[in-house]
Amino acid sequence: MVSAGCSHTSPSVVPSATSSSCWRSERPGPWSSSPRSSRCSPSLASSCWRLRSASGCARQLPAPCRSAEFPPQRPLRCVRPDDDRTASAGSGARLAAVSALVVLGGGWVGTAVAASAAAAGEVVVVDPPLDPVLARRDRTAAAALVDLIDDSGAGAVVNACGRIAGTDDELHDANVAFPTWLCEVLHGRGVRLVHVGSASELGDPGTTAPVDEDHPCRPTGAYAETKLAGTRVVRAAADAGLTAVVARVFNLAAASVPPSSPLAQWLTDLMELPPGGGRIEVWWPETVRDFVRLADAAEALVDLSAVPDPPEVVNVCSGVGLAYGRIVDALADRLGIEAQIVSLDRPGIPAVIGDPTRLMRSVGRVPLMDAERLAATVLPSIASDQSGDRSEGPSDGDR
Repeated sequence: MVSAGCSHTSPSVVPSATSSSCWRSERPGPWSSSPRSSRCSPSLASSCWRLRSASGCARQLPAPCRSAEFPPQRPLRCVRPDDDRTASAGSGARLAAVSALVVLGGGWVGTAVAASAAAAGEVVVVDPPLDPVLARRDRTAAAALVDLIDDSGAGAVVNACGRIAGTDDELHDANVAFPTWLCEVLHGRGVRLVHVGSASELGDPGTTAPVDEDHPCRPTGAYAETKLAGTRVVRAAADAGLTAVVARVFNLAAASVPPSSPLAQWLTDLMELPPGGGRIEVWWPETVRDFVRLADAAEALVDLSAVPDPPEVVNVCSGVGLAYGRIVDALADRLGIEAQIVSLDRPGIPAVIGDPTRLMRSVGRVPLMDAERLAATVLPSIASDQSGDRSEGPSDGDR
């Protein structure tokens, strides 16, 4: 849902000796069982990077990895992944992933998906808004994307490219026009599309009970409306023969959250309190939302790329409703801060909770969540982190 450019790093590398492959890791060991080569698509050289089996990476590509087939105005740089991007196998059983995956979007969600997928196979990541070829969305762009998919051997494409803020035109372009173009390019290619949707598409469900994927959607605001329009585009493409699934992702939590998340504001306010504590303003403490760890959501997206016969829409959620006031209390407790919650009396949508039944049927597990686990996820260094636990299936306490 959040699209952002890749950061730059520059460890030493060994360029390939042949023109047909653009890089190889200089160090085997944890990066790969042996030095491995990987062909980079020349047409997507400026914003394409690769992860190999919790292993190698080539990203954001200027010199020194050049060859005759790459024009000098689009040189390549070959690097390994940062340590914090290295994937680890989860504590629960994982589905057998596709051998290769293309991730569109190098932002918060896309990077997490790539890290999760790299535990099992090769991952190729490209950020379409930042790529001078794909950004045009013309025939050359379509051919370049098809070449990238064919070259990587990918069996699925995850679209984690979108906008959460901007003008109405910018939101429509990213959240509706791009998925429309992508579905047209992928039609008939024999690959699966996993499209990242949003719980905001639901609007006000009108109930405090968990809602399933067939619940009526009543989005409010340009972001929610364009995300729902994008979902409808993908579903229409699926009806026309494209193998596609929309992962309707609920509220995400991680050790680093974007400013758009209420978690970011609460953490900022709590950390600015004096040692003796103080007041924390919350728009409406009784507001209830369904939160899921970013790492768990990323695993679900990867699993949905491989599960046989996926449904058209799947809630990626915990099924647990957490009140904003309870979350702030848990964050304050973890920080050891006395916080008095003050309501600004600005109620909005009272509750949005997802029903994870279809997720359980599709991938075999549902992420665990409670207020303490959420606090441990966004503040992992404060005390022991509980965030690695996942359920093998929903129980009464998990719902």
